[in-house]
Amino acid sequence: MDHCYSSGLGGSNDIKNLWAMPWDQAKRKDIAERLPWRLVCDHRMRLPMAQELLRRDWQAVYLQSLKRG
Repeated sequence: MDHCYSSGLGGSNDIKNLWAMPWDQAKRKDIAERLPWRLVCDHRMRLPMAQELLRRDWQAVYLQSLKRG
């Protein structure tokens, strides 16, 4: 199981925030979550927008995070 929204982005362990995901995808999603987390912490993105980006298309966020390093 993986979190839809990580605890770093306001997520919880509630069953509504968990989804089944293969291990290799979960590892990529963990990487994807770092970019919006940094943007929120730097006050360059609001938390609801970060959550929406990951919910809508975390794989696009993952690819963007690879480009940024």
